[in-house]
Amino acid sequence: MLFEKEIIMKSNDLTLSTVDTLGELLAQIAELTKKADAIKDNIKDTASAGGPKVVEGDFFKATYMKPIAKLQTGKRLQKFTTSLTK
Repeated sequence: MLFEKEIIMKSNDLTLSTVDTLGELLAQIAELTKKADAIKDNIKDTASAGGPKVVEGDFFKATYMKPIAKLQTGKRLQKFTTSLTK
């Protein structure tokens, strides 16, 4: 049961502000992920409509690819991806 005591002691060392910071960071990550997904969707939609498949910014380049893979059942699976390079 020493292990359980170690966990309790470590959790008691956490302060309320640490937990609040964690919550704020997770909320920011969720918001940033939402924004990034919207940008990826925009790049995908533009490329799918015949627009450019490579978009370059000042610091990064996004490349849209539409890979096709086969499932074990033989059915086709389309997965849309956008990669970002620096």
